Amino acid sequence: MSLPPRRLSLTQAIEESNEVDLVYITERIIALSFPGGTEEHKYGVHLRDVTCMLRSKHQQHYLV
Repeated sequence: MSLPPRRLSLTQAIEESNEVDLVYITERIIALSFPGGTEEHKYGVHLRDVTCMLRSKHQQHYLV
């Protein structure tokens, strides 16, 4: 019997991704880094994912 596929929250997916590094420096400051050579279209996709995560955790109380 196989287990159902594991579902990740968006935050977990970002945290476990090797493509985006998100670190809370303080409660009010978050640092993001992307690997060098990231293609522009992938950068936009990752940034949209991060924006969704920020909205889900911080509503409208964030700036990018």
